[in-house]
Formats: sequence, structure tokens, C-alpha cells
Amino acid sequence: MKTVLTAKKPKQFDVIIAGGGPAGVLCACELYALGYRVGLVDAGEVSARLEGLAPRAVQLLQRKGLESALQAVSDYQARQVSWGSLRDSANGEHLVDRPQFDALLRRSAEQRGIIGIKQRIVRFQPNDQHVHVHVAQGEPLLARFVVDARGRRANRMEHAKRAPKNVALAAWLQVAEWPVGTQIIALEQGWLWSAKAASKRDVWVQLLVDAHTLPAQDQLAKTIETAWQQAFGMKAQVLSKPVVRGADFRLHQTWHLAEHILPIGDAACAFDPLSGHGMFWAFSSALSAVAVVNTVLHDPSLERTALCAQFYRQRQTETFWRQARVGRDFYQASGQQHKFWQQRASWPDQQPIDFTSVSKPIIFTGPAIRANQIEATRLLQVPDEVSPVAWFGELRLVDTLEACWNWKKQGQVLDFESFERLCKPQVSQAVLMRCWQWLHRHHLLDRPIHA
Repeated sequence: MKTVLTAKKPKQFDVIIAGGGPAGVLCACELYALGYRVGLVDAGEVSARLEGLAPRAVQLLQRKGLESALQAVSDYQARQVSWGSLRDSANGEHLVDRPQFDALLRRSAEQRGIIGIKQRIVRFQPNDQHVHVHVAQGEPLLARFVVDARGRRANRMEHAKRAPKNVALAAWLQVAEWPVGTQIIALEQGWLWSAKAASKRDVWVQLLVDAHTLPAQDQLAKTIETAWQQAFGMKAQVLSKPVVRGADFRLHQTWHLAEHILPIGDAACAFDPLSGHGMFWAFSSALSAVAVVNTVLHDPSLERTALCAQFYRQRQTETFWRQARVGRDFYQASGQQHKFWQQRASWPDQQPIDFTSVSKPIIFTGPAIRANQIEATRLLQVPDEVSPVAWFGELRLVDTLEACWNWKKQGQVLDFESFERLCKPQVSQAVLMRCWQWLHRHHLLDRPIHA
């Protein structure tokens, strides 16, 4: 990443992205494509490690023109699972060389015209006109808006109430003749994920344990080696200094946007790694943030800013609690009785994964994304889906549903052919069929819903 030399007068941007990881780069590229002057500030310090990447995240990078970073991503690898009574390899993941991956993403961003700034961020200082971004060396940078993509290091991250506190111990291991791929093993006092890439000689291992059982610094390597032997019945030697990272549930606590600072990725909400591939959810929050930033910069009125804050808060908290329940169900499936497992198998609650307080379909007005803007529109919420729905492609869902009810009220037969006529002609057949099936699945065509 190239360094921008700061003169006496601070450099000014429309948007500064604080953090050059995957979510930060994606957000920067999307905002740049909308015509904003974007600065990407990152110290360029990424420890050598492997991470898992979901296939849908790979597909997203390809759609967004960031496929050059896939040079650091392996082919799809089967994951060997030993989890209580479960033994299978039905699922898998891609493996990511994170230092190379991040460097390729930042290079792609710079090639598009985004200004890379290799600096460590010290603090943000908002005022009426700009956010001052203070860096370790040189004058502050100025931005109309700041997106905080610094992960768990971000300000105002708080541990979720009553959530068990996890830490992940990770290191490179030397293991004789170990196969390429990943493994996840449930142990008595935690769980272990190992990854071997075809391009690497050694094995990357992550051991997740309760934070209260974290050993002393001089015992970390031995703890990892012991866990490996318990998992696989063979010895291994730690080759690198073990890294300790927080791995529990954390949620950003302020969403008012008055300071023009918005967290994304792990800076907005962070999960237990067992809850899913965090990078995909980081990408998802980055795309939501693009619409929020674009809307606020076009219309900074209090009403519009509050609408954006409402949208983003709802999107992040829905994701947070849903993924918390996903992790809970995996802990329950382990069959382990140790305190470590029992605590995590009962948090946050016993509600289903897609729990919502709605007991029947309702229509209400709320915020939604439309053409990279947040707008107030009519939404439809059904009991077994966490998020309300505003659009199916080009179809405004509530308007479409009301047209169907009116058609039936006139004594007309509502079949797919008449449904096509009621909808806009430019809507694709695939979108029409998907909407038609969704409406039928939720029995929404039977009778009108009163708002």
C-alpha cells in the first residue's frame, strides 16, 4: 500500500475507511464506484495465518470484480468433523492466506483509484463539518464520513450480556505427513480447528477455550500441543509464537450516526467462530454500510440520518442474535457435558434460529435499501423469517401483494399467468417465479393483511 505524504494542510476525503481488511476494501470499492473520494487507511500489519472462507464469499468477490484476491484462496476443501456423535465431511470451505489476501485486495483498490495510506490510526475526532482522523505520523486526515473497519479493536465494542467469554489460541504446527484440508474436533474443554493448505508446509491450528482458563504465556505452546495430541493421538510441535485473540460475541453500542462514524464487520458485531464464516458477514455489513453512507452524505438531515441508524442497527442486531443461536445449536450438538459446553449450549436463549416476535404476517413502514439509498417504505414481516421484506428484484412486495388481493376481490382467478400481468413487464421470469412461490409458501395470497 502506498503512503500519502501529508503536508501542513490535512488531506481531505469524502470517506475514509479505517482498516484495510476484506470488509474495509469492499466498502471502499463500492463507495468509490459511486463517485466518492475514498481514502483507505491501514497499517498493513497482518499476522501470518490461514482462515476459512465460505463459497458464497468467493462468489461475492467475483461479482464485485475483486477476483484477483482469489490468488490467495485455495480450492474448496472438505472439512473433517468429529463433533460428538457426528463424523462426516459433507461440508467444507476455502482456505485463505490472510496476509497475501489482504495485500491483493488493497492493491486492487488502489488500481481503481482509491488512495491507500499506510498509517496507524490513533483516534477519531468528529466536529460539525468533518471527522478528523488522527494518525501515528503526520497531520490528521479529514473526511465527511468515516467507516470503522478495524475489527474488534474498534471503539465502543462491548461484550454481549451474559455471553460466555472465549479466547482463541493459534499457532503454526509442524506435523508429519498431514493431509490438505480442514478438521474441527470437539474436546472436553474447548474445540480445535486445523487447516493445511497445499501451498503451506505446516498446519495452522486454532484452539478455542474459555477466557477464564487461559494459561500463562509460557504455557500457551504446550496447551496447543496437548490439545492436538488429544484430538488426533499424535505429537506436534508449535513453530511460531502463539497468538491469543478474543473470540466471543461483541456488539457495537452506538448507532446514532450523528458523528458520521459507522462500524462494519467485526467492528459492528463479532461472533464466536463456531457461528459461521465471519468474513461473509463482514462483507454483508460492508454492503449495508455503503447505502447508509451514501444516503447520509446526500441528505444529512436529522430525519434521514435517524432512518439510516434505525436500518443499520436493526440489520446488525438481527444478524448478531441469529448467529448467536447458530453457534448455540452447534454447541448443543456436541453432546459434551463439560461446563465449557453447557454454558455455550444455553446462550443466548432457547428460541429457534430465525426467531421473531411476530406471530402473524404484518405490514408496516420502515427503512430498506433501494438503489444504494435507505428509504422509508412499506415492509412485510412473516413469522418464520428474521428480516422484513420490501423488494423482490424490481417488485415492491406490498404493492404486488395488494394488487393480487384486489384481483381476487373482483372475482378473478389468480394463477401465475394473471400474476405475471399484474407485475411490471420488465421483471424477469425468475424473479416472478421466486416471488410467486414465496407468497404461496407463506399463505399470503389467501386473504388481505391489515396494516
